[in-house]
Order: sequence, then structure tokens, then C-alpha cells
Amino acid sequence: MDNHFGYTFFIRSIRSNPEFGAIYLRISSNGKRAACSLYRKVSFTDFNESKNERPFERDS
Repeated sequence: MDNHFGYTFFIRSIRSNPEFGAIYLRISSNGKRAACSLYRKVSFTDFNESKNERPFERDS
């Protein structure tokens, strides 16, 4: 049996402040998913998807 594991970071908008989004982590293992909040916020103006830049990632 093969085991598969993956993770994705995604942003959900915040109702109280539409200019910011909360950062979430989704973990999937063998087709089952679970999501949790990282308790961090990011401004949508700082997020530049066309350049594939994510303001919460570290440069290595």
C-alpha cells in the first residue's frame, strides 16, 4: 500500500477586516484532509500571485 502525504498553505478572507486574510495549512494523507489556522494574517495588497510571491515564506 502506498502512502501519500501533502500540504498546502492557503488564505481565507477575514469577515471583520476584508483587507487581510488568515493563513491556513491543509495537510492531506492518503486522501484525508485536515486544515488548521497558523494564527497569522497577511494583507491582500502584499500578496502578488502573478509573480508567485508569498509574503509569509522565507527566502532560503
